[in-house]
Amino acid sequence: MNVEEMIEELKKLDPKLEITDGHDSLYSIEVLPGYYDGCFTKLYQDKNKDCYNVIGCKIEADEYKVKLHFMGWSEVLENDPDAVVEMNEYTKKYYEEVEKYRTYIKELFKKSLEEMRAQVFEKIKEYKIVQSKKDTIGHYNVMSYLLPDGTLDKMCQGHCEAVLKTESFKPIERDDYIYWEIQ
Repeated sequence: MNVEEMIEELKKLDPKLEITDGHDSLYSIEVLPGYYDGCFTKLYQDKNKDCYNVIGCKIEADEYKVKLHFMGWSEVLENDPDAVVEMNEYTKKYYEEVEKYRTYIKELFKKSLEEMRAQVFEKIKEYKIVQSKKDTIGHYNVMSYLLPDGTLDKMCQGHCEAVLKTESFKPIERDDYIYWEIQ
């Protein structure tokens, strides 16, 4: 189905309906080269048939494709373990499962943060942690390691998170950068 066909089908529906993959909600839409993340299958359909109408397909890599990203409650908790997960009378049966997963993610996050903090401690024996003064403190992926030769090496998100969330580091504003030092 191409975008035009999808829009026509969606126009027939109640605009307040949630778009899902059957379970998780649509989170974002991305246009990618056809080969990205593996080729895709383009279906050939006989629109004159009422029921199953697929009459063939083509494995495609040359065109662009639209990728729909879906997110469920587990991914919400993986991104923010403290996020609110609302339930109604029918869905409250998931409460235990949600809370068990939330606890698991918090433990995993804590362990991962400690591992990242240890890696940052090792790195700052040789390098300084710096951030441009134009970038807001608290944003990920704006910190770098300042190497002895003066070049910058971008920090991975996990290292940035360790600096921001472990309370082991404090920002010191200087003329050229914001430097992060051990507290």
